[in-house]
Amino acid sequence: MEEEEEEQVEAGVWDCRWPDPVALRVASERILDGLSGSRTDVNWRIGLQVEMEGVPAPGGFPNALLISPWGVERVYWSPFGTEAPPIQSAAPLVADDQGRVAAGQGVLLLTEPKPTPVLIGWEPETGHHFIQSLIGNMLPYEDGHQAMMAAFAVEKRGGSWVAASTGGVVEEEPSRLQKPVSRRGMFGFLRR
Repeated sequence: MEEEEEEQVEAGVWDCRWPDPVALRVASERILDGLSGSRTDVNWRIGLQVEMEGVPAPGGFPNALLISPWGVERVYWSPFGTEAPPIQSAAPLVADDQGRVAAGQGVLLLTEPKPTPVLIGWEPETGHHFIQSLIGNMLPYEDGHQAMMAAFAVEKRGGSWVAASTGGVVEEEPSRLQKPVSRRGMFGFLRR
């Protein structure tokens, strides 16, 4: 019995909560407030917007689209409570100082029809969630709607990531998903 407890602490505990778009917005506003106004890699014309994307299929993941000055992200919540969500990781997951699964670790979320590369996120308002970056460079866009339409176009073409410098579709190398990043640093994660 002690071995199981040690194993759970080593891997960290999940703090998965009910999908809450208001909590996601509050967490994102806090992150935005912490960014320096002099940053040139953030499109300050674009406001925060959270759009829930409908009811997931049985066993699917509730998700929302987060449009922000730093990027367009799909945020998934685990429907599995505090037990480990269905993920695949190339490296063992590590815990943070509070014993939770640490944010910033890259994993594959086992979604249908194919796994989705995501980063594990954790914020006090939202608990654990998973972040799929659709657009990492918001500078070319005039508003959030234009960026959201561009994100949908990338997905339609079968791409999963947008290169910040070229705006083209890039296939992400799985080894890069093992690089831990903070939520604030997320928007720069995919820049080459």
